[in-house]
Amino acid sequence: MPSTRLQQKLDRIRENPGGAKDFLICDAKDNDMGGGVHSPGPHRDAKGQPTGTFKTRADYLDQIRAIVRQDIVDLMLLSVSNLEILTREGLFAGGRVGTAVRANDTSGPLLASSLGRCGARVAVPTTPGVIDSPPLKIST
Repeated sequence: MPSTRLQQKLDRIRENPGGAKDFLICDAKDNDMGGGVHSPGPHRDAKGQPTGTFKTRADYLDQIRAIVRQDIVDLMLLSVSNLEILTREGLFAGGRVGTAVRANDTSGPLLASSLGRCGARVAVPTTPGVIDSPPLKIST
């Protein structure tokens, strides 16, 4: 099984902690966890100005696909639901981009729904999706 670029860099850093020249390029695309419908950001015109409408989830997933296909990101952090969709599509299969999910998925929606009063309500655990992918090898 091919190793992700992330795994290769971590292995080199582990082998030579004081001398490895590697650095990690990570992209956090998990803002849909707490930002709601506005999280993908505004649509922009050809000059880069907001149009007054917001990108859809499909637009957001297309943006993530484009970034992964550039093959420069070492780690893509996603919500479980978006990673599930993209994994089923095979976007990461055989690729060199590592993936991670935001595991505290009860706190983000709670913050948005309670207007920032997170302590005023109890978080309810959920099962947002199932990802069938190999775990990242981390050893000390």
